[in-house]
Amino acid sequence: KMSEGLFVEQLLTKEKYCDLSLPRITVAQKKLLGERLVLYEQFRKRYAANLEVLKDRYSDPDGDIPVEVCSLEGEWAAGKTTGPPTKGDRRVTLPVKFSNGDEQIVSIGMIISPPSRGSADFQDLTRSRGRSYQELLERQRAQQKDAAVASGKDYCKNSGRRTVHAGGMTFIAGDRPEKRKRDGEDSDEEGRARHSRKDREKDEEERRKKAAIMEKYCQANRGGGGQDRGHDGVDRPERMRLG
Repeated sequence: KMSEGLFVEQLLTKEKYCDLSLPRITVAQKKLLGERLVLYEQFRKRYAANLEVLKDRYSDPDGDIPVEVCSLEGEWAAGKTTGPPTKGDRRVTLPVKFSNGDEQIVSIGMIISPPSRGSADFQDLTRSRGRSYQELLERQRAQQKDAAVASGKDYCKNSGRRTVHAGGMTFIAGDRPEKRKRDGEDSDEEGRARHSRKDREKDEEERRKKAAIMEKYCQANRGGGGQDRGHDGVDRPERMRLG
C-alpha cells in the first residue's frame, strides 16, 4: 500500500515507473526537487506515529497543547494547538497558534509534542525532531550520486515491456528480456548459418566453372590429334582452343 504523496514523489524522483522509463529532468531541477522533498520521508514516519497517539494526546477540544512545528525548510517553531485534530486517518491536521500570533493548519506529520522535562527518545518521532534537514540532505545527495552512476549504465536498456492501467485492470505488453535475448541469439546463429551456406555455394560454383573449362580443354586436345599440319604437310604449332 502506498500513499498518494509517496506515489507522486517517486514519479518525480525515480528513473522508472514499473518497467517504463520515465522522462529525464535536468540536473538543476532534480537537485531542487531533492532539496524540497528530503524531509518528506521523515514526515510520513512521524504522521504514522502521531496517528497512534492522536486520541490520547490531542483529543482535548480546547487544545492548548504545547507543540513544535517543522517547516518545509527544516526550521522549527513553537506554538500551541487551538482545537482537536480532524477526523479520519487521512490528511489529519491540527490547528496551531504560534508564539508570534500567527495561526496555521498543520499536518500531524510536521508536529511534535516535546516532553515537559528531560530529552526525548531520538527514535520517538512524536516527541523528537529526528534527523536534521542538513543531515538528511547530505545523505540524499550521496544516494543520488550513487544512483546516477548505476542508472547511467542501464538507461538505454529498455525491457521492451509496457504497463498500462485501464478500467481497473493492468495490462503488460512486450517481450520479456530473456525472450528477447534468446531471440537475439537465435538470429545470430541463423545469420552465421546463412553466411556459411552462401560461402559453400560460391565455392561449389567456382569448382563447376573450373571443371567445365578443363573439360573443354581436354576435348580440344583429343580431337586435334597432336600438332596441326598445313596443306603442304609442314607441322604447325599446336593451338589451344578455349571456346
